[in-house]
Amino acid sequence: MAQGIRRTQDQHFPNGSIVLWSERFTKGRQYYVPVICGSCDEKRVIATSGINHEFDGRCRECFTTQRRTLVQVGEQRLSNGSIIYWDNERVDPRSPTRRRIVTVRCGDKYCNSSVRQVPVHIAAQPEFTGLCRRCAHRGEASSTWKGGRKKTRQGYIQVKLQPNHPFYSMTNEDGYVLEHRLERIPDSFVGW
Repeated sequence: MAQGIRRTQDQHFPNGSIVLWSERFTKGRQYYVPVICGSCDEKRVIATSGINHEFDGRCRECFTTQRRTLVQVGEQRLSNGSIIYWDNERVDPRSPTRRRIVTVRCGDKYCNSSVRQVPVHIAAQPEFTGLCRRCAHRGEASSTWKGGRKKTRQGYIQVKLQPNHPFYSMTNEDGYVLEHRLERIPDSFVGW
């Protein structure tokens, strides 16, 4: 709402919140108005510049706790083996906006099931994979994927092997093996 428009009647919202335009006042060059939250009945003062078409009168805490329409319980297993523990949902104590978080266990084979805290609004998205940052950018998911082959600084070619490959034990911690070590292996095993 533009500051030049002066409202005099109090504004009532369907959720029970009230903007007390009749008690509007100025402080310096800014206009302020008292607002009563419809959920917790807390009265607070806000700047009129913060009132826009999305404003519904609720205080920040009531807005963030009630904005979730998705209610999940128990464990949700994703197709890649990751698990979202919805029962562990809580408020992030480090967040000034009191953001809600859940515990997520990575299901990828590279990180030994690391556990981390993820905001609820991210975990609830349909495209959420549950993979940690390290696993989400490894192998074919990486933006730098070059078909499973890369060159070392010394000029050797390394080939990526999958964990179910019979010669996976020859790989380094990233799952790569030097190509010349595979030259003596029968062709039926290459490309697993």
